Amino acid sequence: VYSNAPAGTEILIQLEDKNLATPINFPTGRHSRYRSRVPEIHKVGDNGSNVGGWKRVAFHFVDQPDSNVEKANSIILMFDPGYNTEYTWHFDDLDSYLVVEDGKDESS
Repeated sequence: VYSNAPAGTEILIQLEDKNLATPINFPTGRHSRYRSRVPEIHKVGDNGSNVGGWKRVAFHFVDQPDSNVEKANSIILMFDPGYNTEYTWHFDDLDSYLVVEDGKDESS
């Protein structure tokens, strides 16, 4: 992620069934949610915002709002959810990893 948002700003990925989920019926249709935060960057601008290069973020499982949803067919990315901000966001190279028994990550 590349953003001028302050370190710690929330990033949320929500997997959902687009045939069930609407903007006003949470949690219906939401399969699962995953959270990350804007990482700390060593350079800080005059207004306290991050400046610098691209940073890799890891998302961690939060919950499964609607346990009746078996398959997701839509990915929703929410940057600083619940707030109307003017931060700039660039997002690239979405990968998934599987943690195996020896504790090492493997690309999947």
